[in-house]
Amino acid sequence: MYLSPNGRFMKLMFTLIFSLFVFKLSAQRVGIGITTPLEKLHVDSNIKIGLGPWSPLLNNNRYLKFGDGDNVTIGEVGLDDRLVFSAKEFVFRNSIAHPGEGRVGINITGSPTAHLEINGNVKITDGTHGEYKVLTSAADGTASWQKPAGRDMGFHTRLQSAVQSVPTATDYLINFDSETFDDGFMYNNASGIFTASDSGVYQFNVKIEWQLESSTSGVFSVFLEVNGTKREEIREFVNGTAGNDIKTLSFGTHLKLLRLDVVKVYVRQETGVNQSVLTGNSSFSGHFIYRPSFF
Repeated sequence: MYLSPNGRFMKLMFTLIFSLFVFKLSAQRVGIGITTPLEKLHVDSNIKIGLGPWSPLLNNNRYLKFGDGDNVTIGEVGLDDRLVFSAKEFVFRNSIAHPGEGRVGINITGSPTAHLEINGNVKITDGTHGEYKVLTSAADGTASWQKPAGRDMGFHTRLQSAVQSVPTATDYLINFDSETFDDGFMYNNASGIFTASDSGVYQFNVKIEWQLESSTSGVFSVFLEVNGTKREEIREFVNGTAGNDIKTLSFGTHLKLLRLDVVKVYVRQETGVNQSVLTGNSSFSGHFIYRPSFF
């Protein structure tokens, strides 16, 4: 279609007027769909970036970029309908108009009622995750996946390798050297020491089988020591006449321990002569029961 010079001039003027109508320039501000823009670019409508779906063949990522280069970006990246935020740090703050809010909701309807509210599963993979682990906080508030060692801790061990000759009037450590099982690996059969894997309440059972010398008379005792302090004890006055008589002392108890507390089994006899603790039927066992909420 042919336009005269006057027609071309009128078309140009119409285009300029239309542009000024759509793009309002005021104090170096651009407004789209608004007559008085409040920012450098003020849009009162929808903004669309891109046209067709994202394609792996075209690799047509669509970014909004901020700052120097592309260090901070928002865009559809790597997959159709995937929104990716990329930055060195992410900080979520409540606005000045809504102090004390700053809440984030994921897959919820309505407004979030906590600083973070999630409707659905949460997956945290930081290298410490694993089967049956629980998310635990440290004193500074940081969290990590930890195995609840106390809850699945239990052991049973026997005196097996050699009869123990116990001197009179001596606290004698019994090293139960043959483990039946040790779930949690907290009993050391080389030293006879149990180390608490977690703070909480534990159940312990101790059984000591004595073989008495002839004409034995005196007090026999078995006790548990925690960090060098006697905590639980059984005592009995025994008379043995024929020699090789058997006397078994046993007890069970509950102890509230802190993590890494050390528990040992001691025996003592006050008969004036050495007495023997027999193998096979002398044993020590324990397991974790529960962790109080105030630990």
